Amino acid sequence: MIMKMIWAIIHYESTQMVIDALEKTGIHAMTRMDVTGYEKVRGIPNGSIGYTEMPKEMLMIVLADNEVARAVTIIRTMVKASMKNHFVAATHEKSRIFVTYVEDSYTIRTTKTLA
Repeated sequence: MIMKMIWAIIHYESTQMVIDALEKTGIHAMTRMDVTGYEKVRGIPNGSIGYTEMPKEMLMIVLADNEVARAVTIIRTMVKASMKNHFVAATHEKSRIFVTYVEDSYTIRTTKTLA
């Protein structure tokens, strides 16, 4: 079975909406972590370019290839809906979704190969 990993880097205000929507469609397994994004806007100067640190969260989700498009659509829809309610996030948000192949995956306790 072909497995893929979704790396969704989104504004922290959107995260719970995304998780709730994914869970409603049966996607329950994911990893959530705090990350910091650096955006080319105003803020921390670095030579002639200014960067602003933006607190974000990253969701890592491993799914079968045929489930990825649905999950990406849910993430995009929920983040866009959330941005309408948060002015700061809407004006500075640079959410990203990356999708990569998963070659191997192992359960540490049993050493079983999952992908």
